[in-house]
Amino acid sequence: MSQLKRRISNRHALLDNELVFVRIYVAFGQENAPEAYRRAYLAYDNDSEQWYPKAANGNPELTKPPIDPRACYRKAKTLLDQAHVQAYIAELQESAGDLARQQLADTMLFTDDSLSMKAAERVLDDEDKLGFRDAVEQWAEIMCAVGAEVVVPVPGGGETVFALRELFPSYKDAAPPIAVIQKTIESLNDFADALRVREAALNKS
Repeated sequence: MSQLKRRISNRHALLDNELVFVRIYVAFGQENAPEAYRRAYLAYDNDSEQWYPKAANGNPELTKPPIDPRACYRKAKTLLDQAHVQAYIAELQESAGDLARQQLADTMLFTDDSLSMKAAERVLDDEDKLGFRDAVEQWAEIMCAVGAEVVVPVPGGGETVFALRELFPSYKDAAPPIAVIQKTIESLNDFADALRVREAALNKS
């Protein structure tokens, strides 16, 4: 089931108005949910300056009572409490590469055969490219975190050295992963042990 969830976008679980609500809510920076609800579900009447249920043609349905702000707050909160709504909000926070792969996968699964075949080819091709790009990004983050340096030969002889984070400014404050720190500590301990053994051997001789 978890593999299926990764292949199919959570947006397929949302009704049309729920989808509009989530997009507006995320566009607001995940703030002002009542306003996102009003824009997704209701229609504004300029004459009365009130929000009404939306008619089929998109106009305010004036034969019904207006919706007060407290009701909008409650309805918006009820929407945000839904698991499928939260799942799609989380999906929209994913990286551009992940979203691109998801879109291609959706096209492959839910369109006609010819488009599905083209999308499948794109998915396989992009998985390779984006996977390599993700690996490079991870490598750059770790190297910047541990203070790696770049040595560049200078014409005429000599060389200049600068920190790798100058090439990747987005990782200038990167912290080394715990696994890297542990591995570094283990390597330093092993090196120290080797030095102690060597020093003891020299003292004996």
